[in-house]
Amino acid sequence: MQRWTPRKPGSCWSASNKKRLARLSAEGRMCEAGLAKVREAKRNGSWTMLDAIDRDAKTPAELLDALAARPGAREKFEALSASQRKLWGWWIQSAKRPETKNRRIEAAVEWILAGRKVGIETPRLAARGVQKADRKVLG
Repeated sequence: MQRWTPRKPGSCWSASNKKRLARLSAEGRMCEAGLAKVREAKRNGSWTMLDAIDRDAKTPAELLDALAARPGAREKFEALSASQRKLWGWWIQSAKRPETKNRRIEAAVEWILAGRKVGIETPRLAARGVQKADRKVLG
């Protein structure tokens, strides 16, 4: 038996969860409640939200430009683990509004220069101007 914790509205579907779901569906082991969540995710866009990141894990060009503009920032970013670079990319790409994305890019450059890791070593968020919604993502 495979048990999944109920999903929050709008939560993202990772490639590994989609693969697991496909296997369970092929085996006829999905119940109607789970299938309804999949239909809802496909309708509201949360089903494909991580596809670009999962597919090629490319760092957003805007972040690369901002890192290049600060001495040493690009080198520190490249020294991070692949999973940390992916998390930074996801955090920035998950912004819904351009101003949120820009604010996250600015914060990311500062935090990367400071040697902080997204989701692990959360800086003093209020001092950095990060909104309440962003605090949850950063841990």
